[in-house]
Amino acid sequence: MKYLFFEKITYNSKLNIEEVYGILYEYIEENIGIYEETSKPFIGKIEGNTFSITKTDNSWSKSTQTQIDGIISENIDGSYIVVKMRPNTVFIFISLFFLGYFIKNIIYKENFYLSLISICFLLITELFSFNYQSKKLKKQLQEIFKANIITE
Repeated sequence: MKYLFFEKITYNSKLNIEEVYGILYEYIEENIGIYEETSKPFIGKIEGNTFSITKTDNSWSKSTQTQIDGIISENIDGSYIVVKMRPNTVFIFISLFFLGYFIKNIIYKENFYLSLISICFLLITELFSFNYQSKKLKKQLQEIFKANIITE
């Protein structure tokens, strides 16, 4: 299921649940801050049968990285991994702040066209950024979990 700034994907992996947890622990660096460097490709946490991760690339753009939340469940042939992708919460708050500022300018007719162009630029930039990152992450997670995508 895919919306503008949200994507839900279900993976079917031949790996059993313990192997999926092993892979997650191998690829996720837990208990570090978003701006600390790590050699692992993801930072986040694993709690029970859920995980919440963000891709690391050791650059300034970590606040714009896609947030990935997942639930792992067992099935007859292995496991299901249901993943929800969305923009990072920090970026959403920053975007809402600027969106409010631009709307205020439009209502009070201050820099109307500049504000309108800025809103469009902000939304289009985030949409392309999210779509680009989610496509890359979808393939990467499919390879990591050795899984097939059941639903998008």
